[in-house]
Amino acid sequence: MDQIVVPLPDPNEEVDLKDYFWDFISDDVGDFRGPLTGALDLDVGDHRSTIDEIEVEDVVLHDDGDVTLHYRVDHSAYYGCADMTSDGQEYRAVTGRRSGETWVFDRYASPEKLAPNEEL
Repeated sequence: MDQIVVPLPDPNEEVDLKDYFWDFISDDVGDFRGPLTGALDLDVGDHRSTIDEIEVEDVVLHDDGDVTLHYRVDHSAYYGCADMTSDGQEYRAVTGRRSGETWVFDRYASPEKLAPNEEL
């Protein structure tokens, strides 16, 4: 499985971990194209939806050195035929394993879509 590696912050500096991880999610212009974006579950169940915002809500450091990011995905879709807008928020989490001086995250892979008769 493809992995995303994030270096640990400098231990000699006081770092806000929410901001630290945000820098790996966003790119230079504020889009969600940073390297860590590939580890996030951004599937909101509607192919017409756009991701409006990703917010790192909390960062939890575990005793074994692993880290869990709790994040919120804001999304919206416009349904032209019905002249209707739909929006929503999804709360998700992803965990990175400590490996030396880095955290390693698995790249997110959407589960295979199943037909209704295959879900039973």
